[in-house]
Amino acid sequence: MSGSTQVALGAQVQITKGPDRGVVGWVFWQGRSKMDTERKRYGLKTGEGQAFWADEHALEVVAPAPTHVSIDKGTRVRVAGQDGRDQLGEVFWVGVSRARPPMPRYGVRSDRGETFFVDHADVEELH
Repeated sequence: MSGSTQVALGAQVQITKGPDRGVVGWVFWQGRSKMDTERKRYGLKTGEGQAFWADEHALEVVAPAPTHVSIDKGTRVRVAGQDGRDQLGEVFWVGVSRARPPMPRYGVRSDRGETFFVDHADVEELH
């Protein structure tokens, strides 16, 4: 990538260099390269569910991360959906769904002490 543009979680990107050149997917992970901690590295998932890893210099943003609502850490939510859950809790982790990128995914600790990792569609923000 050129310039100071940063790749955001949920952005759609294309790998432009290396053996995976041409692969398009959504960013679900970002961190530092183990080989050179000055470089950023990204995990992306394709529409077919395959995961690929690339350094920032080998990526081109195809579409920016969606601007739809993402819930912040510390927000009170209701967990619904899977397995008939209907519990209140607090978001402690925010990421991107590997199964349904670029949908946000959350770690929620319920008031009962249970931990859930759920997609955005399975939580309701409480006001």
